[in-house]
Parts: sequence; C-alpha cells; structure tokens
Amino acid sequence: MAATPVLNIVLKQSEDYSVTGTITDNGVAVDISGWTLKADIKTSYSQAETAMAAFAFGLVTDGTDGKYTRSITKAEIAALPVTSAVWDQFYTVGGLSAKMLTGTVTVEPSATST
Repeated sequence: MAATPVLNIVLKQSEDYSVTGTITDNGVAVDISGWTLKADIKTSYSQAETAMAAFAFGLVTDGTDGKYTRSITKAEIAALPVTSAVWDQFYTVGGLSAKMLTGTVTVEPSATST
C-alpha cells in the first residue's frame, strides 16, 4: 500500500483559496464524473472531532478529464483561528472511499481587511 501524498497548505485570512487538481492513474486522466470529493480541516485526525471548516469541490469541466477545484472562501478562513491544523482529502466512488491527500493547514493572520 502506497503512502498518502502530503500537501501542506497555507491559508491567508484576507484571501480566498482555490486550486485546481487533476486525478490521474499512471499519467492518464481519470473520469471522476461520478465521484464525491471531501476534505475537512481539524485540529487532529480524530474522526470523532467536528471539522473546523470544509473545502468546497467542483468539477472544472464535466469530470471526464479528471480536473476538479478545491476551495474555501476568505470569510470561512477568517472564521478560523490563527493556528496550525490538519486536513485530508477523500474520494468516494461506487461505495468505496480512499484518502487522496493529507497534510497540515497553517492559517495566517491579516492586518488588512479585504
């Protein structure tokens, strides 16, 4: 079993966060049109813990090219404490779920309101 890739994220309280990702298998885009993607931010990896926030997901096109967006608004980020937390991203397809990414989330303060 391969290790889950690690992606550490910095969220700035004055900025929206949005990235585009592509899911591939041996370099070939995977059709994710029937998939559910989910990612939570928590203080620990405990499943019993309530998430501090959750990323929103969308398909860039129709999902056949494997492209998706992961985002969170600056209002949601501003509501987070300035802290270091953890996050992970799962996919669910056909009743099966697997962890895709994991890492830390650092929330940086902002002196300027935008």
